[in-house]
Amino acid sequence: MEGLTDRASTRAVVLFWNYNKQQFFLAESWFINTTPQPHWTEWPYLTAFAPPNPPINARARLVGGSSSREGRVEIYHRDEWGTVCDNDWDLIDSLVVCRQLGYDSALSFRTNAFYGQGEGPIWMSNVDCSGSESFLSLCNSTGWDISSCGHHEDAGVVCSGNCEI
Repeated sequence: MEGLTDRASTRAVVLFWNYNKQQFFLAESWFINTTPQPHWTEWPYLTAFAPPNPPINARARLVGGSSSREGRVEIYHRDEWGTVCDNDWDLIDSLVVCRQLGYDSALSFRTNAFYGQGEGPIWMSNVDCSGSESFLSLCNSTGWDISSCGHHEDAGVVCSGNCEI
């Protein structure tokens, strides 16, 4: 390239998040001084990442229970309440929800829309919490709004202890 030998040039490989396709991709470009050149080469999409595109502290609530300590788990995302699918739902996932809501622990988890079928989107599926998360939205899952579930599979919890919120 004529005239580039006297300038500092750098090759950059950048990891981008494509919000529309809900995937990461790698791209590379050459920078001359600090100006990227107009050509970007996209590399194949990487599907091994599950990015946290919602706010990390997405609100949660329990709906349909006989007390405030139990109910169908709902998450607030993109200005809308939605449910959580019961695929892989377990006591550890329930513990995270209960702690997020201010309770000490979880007594049990419920599946198959035990507290009734929700409405709206099914925001999370195949939730896999380690138990150390402060918010359900920090747990691993198949991704936001990616689910093959129906509302007949909405997850629920029974929390225990005092609510500190």
